[in-house]
Amino acid sequence: MPRRDASHPPTSRGLLARLATGDWAGKLLRAALVAATSAAAAMLLVPASARRLPGPEALGTPAAATIKADRDYDIVDEAATARRRADAAQSERPVYEHDAGAAADATARIHAAFELMRDEEAALPPWRAPRDSADGAGRYAARRDAFVSRLQLVVRDEDLAALAAARFSETVERDLASLVQDGLAGMVVQDEALLAADRERGIVVRTVREGEVQGERVLTDLTRVRGAERARREVAAAARTRLEREAPPVRAAVERLALAMLRPTLVHDQVETSHRRDEAVARVKPVAIPVKRGERIIGDGERIETRHLAVFDAIRAQRRGEDLGRVRVGAGALVALIVVLMWRFARRNVARFRPAELNEGGGGVTVVELT
Repeated sequence: MPRRDASHPPTSRGLLARLATGDWAGKLLRAALVAATSAAAAMLLVPASARRLPGPEALGTPAAATIKADRDYDIVDEAATARRRADAAQSERPVYEHDAGAAADATARIHAAFELMRDEEAALPPWRAPRDSADGAGRYAARRDAFVSRLQLVVRDEDLAALAAARFSETVERDLASLVQDGLAGMVVQDEALLAADRERGIVVRTVREGEVQGERVLTDLTRVRGAERARREVAAAARTRLEREAPPVRAAVERLALAMLRPTLVHDQVETSHRRDEAVARVKPVAIPVKRGERIIGDGERIETRHLAVFDAIRAQRRGEDLGRVRVGAGALVALIVVLMWRFARRNVARFRPAELNEGGGGVTVVELT
C-alpha cells in the first residue's frame, strides 16, 4: 500500500469523503437538542420579576398575568416616607438670632457722636461761640461727616441745627439714649405676624454678642417679642412725655433720631433653620413594606393600581444593575453543561443507557435506546 506523504495536506475530495462517512447529522442533532434545552431553560429559569414589569402606562389596565415576588424585598413606601420627613422638618423650631448687645451698642454710638461735637464746642474760644442755631449749624458743619459716621445714621440738616442750638448737651444725649434703649429693649422682630405660626411650639433663640453666639434657648412665650411697629409707637409716646421741657425743634430732632435708630434685634436665621431641618429629615429612615418570596403582588386580570406600580418600581430599582441577558446566558450554559455531563456519565456508567447510531444513505441519525 503506497505511503501518503504527511507533508501534503489532504485533498478536498478526501475531506469530503470523511465528512460523508462520519456521523455529522447525529452530532448536529445532539447539539441542536442541547441548545434547544438550554434556551428553554434559560427562559424558564429567569424569575418573572426579572422580566418586563408593568409601567406607568399600565395604570388602570388589567394585569396580563399573575406576578409574584421571586425573592424577599423591602419595598420603600415613598409617600409614607415623604410624609414622615415633612413632619420631621416641621417639628424643628425655627431659629432666631437675638442681638443682645444692640441697645448697648446704640448707646455707645450716641455717646461717641455727641462727645465729638462737645469737644468741638469746648475747643472754641468764648468769643467764637455760636450766636444762634444757624450760626451753630454752620460751625458744626465741618464735623458733620464725623458725627454721622459715629452715629451711623443719616441726620437731616434741620435736626443737626437743632442739636447744635442745644450745644449737643449731655441732657439731650441722655434723652436720646434712653429712648433708643427702650425701643431696643428685649426682643424686637420685624413683623409680629411672622411668629403667628410658631406660637404653640415656640422658637429657638440664639443669643449673639459682637457676632459670637453665646448660647440658645427655646422661647415659648412669644408675647415677650415686640414687632418693630409697636416699638416705634412706644418710643414716640415716650418722647412726647420725656421731651416736654425741650424746644420743639430739639424734641422733633431727638424723636426722629431715636426712631431711626430702632431696628429688629430678633432676626430669623434661615440658614441655621434649614440646616437643622435637613438634619431632621436625614434622621428619618425610609418606611419599608416587606414583601416575601412567593407573595402575590397582583393577580391575573386584576386592575393595576398606584400601589402595584410602586411595588414594581421598587423591584426594578433593587434589581437595577442585574443584566438579564447575562442571567439567561448563564442559566443556559449551566443547563447545557449538566446535560452533556449527564449524557457522558450515562454512556459510560449506566448499562441500560445504550445510544445507537443508525446510518442511512451515508447520513447518521442518533437513536437513544432505553431497555
